[in-house]
Amino acid sequence: MKKLTVILPALIMLILGSVMAQESDYEIVEEFRLNTDQLEQKIQNAITTTQIQLIEQELDSLEQAFDKHSSIINHAVYPATYSKEIENLRAALINNEHRLYLIENQREQLFDLSNQVMAHRAEINRLYTQVDSLNQEITYSQASEARLSELVSNYRKSVEERDRLLFGMIDSLLVTHQKIQSSTKGEQQLSIYTIEDRDNPLGMIQHLIDQNIEATHANNAMLSVNDHLRMRALQVQFERTWDQIKDDFIAIYGEPEEQWEARIDTSLKQWRMIASKKMWQSVDQYLAHHQIDVDAFDNTQSFYSAMDTFIAEGHELSKEEFLVSDSYQQFVEFEKFWNETFKTRWMPKMPEGVLLNEEQIATIDVAITNWEETARPIHPMLAALLALTVVSLTGFVLVMFKSGKASKKG
Repeated sequence: MKKLTVILPALIMLILGSVMAQESDYEIVEEFRLNTDQLEQKIQNAITTTQIQLIEQELDSLEQAFDKHSSIINHAVYPATYSKEIENLRAALINNEHRLYLIENQREQLFDLSNQVMAHRAEINRLYTQVDSLNQEITYSQASEARLSELVSNYRKSVEERDRLLFGMIDSLLVTHQKIQSSTKGEQQLSIYTIEDRDNPLGMIQHLIDQNIEATHANNAMLSVNDHLRMRALQVQFERTWDQIKDDFIAIYGEPEEQWEARIDTSLKQWRMIASKKMWQSVDQYLAHHQIDVDAFDNTQSFYSAMDTFIAEGHELSKEEFLVSDSYQQFVEFEKFWNETFKTRWMPKMPEGVLLNEEQIATIDVAITNWEETARPIHPMLAALLALTVVSLTGFVLVMFKSGKASKKG
């Protein structure tokens, strides 16, 4: 009986101790799981590298606190291990830190771009104002012819300088976009920050497109064909650059995305139609002024057809001529336009395919060469020699004929 009295309390204490130990182990495991879940969530929600650095300190503290309980945790999380759980958290932390670093670097580049665009816009706005002022002064001026000539020259220089700045801004957009693509190396680009509308590059792009639509739409007789070609080249380069950068820019700056994309694409289409129309009209006026009478055209294909038809008709006309070559002067004028103006002055300024493509140009080159062979007049000495030969032959035939008749009489 005494033995039972001694054993029973000891057994009870042993059972109670075991239960308390199990409860203590359970609490350790649950606390570990709660802390790791919280850290995992913080890693996923972090939006700056500074936050990542703070989370890394928390992870270090967690590891220090639970390292001594690793065996208990190993048993509870089997087949995983305590070390593997910590390792997974650190891997997630490093991956997100890398991603956020890329995004922050991207943001800095885009903010630099925003500043560049703002600087360009300020200067371009100044030039737009200057151009408008000069245009009004020319329109209403009663100044001397020399003063008007000076105003027109200044006007064209201002338009050219404005377009040069726009080309520079387009290059800035493209270079920055290429840097972003290079730095992200395929990483998803996320918009983790907001930007004021007035500083939004999309808003600036839209504003510049609107300004160019207005400037291009103005029917200004002071602009030359070279001005209209440059303005069309500007529109093409702007649109091609936008096609390359718009997905990334809208993903970062566009809210709502669909409205921004539709708005800018619609404006670019309007700009394209106006710039193209003005360019073809100026080319047509240039040809008419230089007495090159071709069929009507308003796009690349119809322009090519007009050139081809003009050459073919000139070629046929040249075939009908022999001792005279009235069509040769027509050939000379067209060949001069084609080689000295179109290919040498116009084509280098224009993006591929806007005026004509390489295949079309090569085809016309061959047609012009064939036309020249037919149209080139006979040299005066050769013509005289040919005439003398004909006269001599005619005289010889007559002499022979008379001789023959005389022989018969004899």
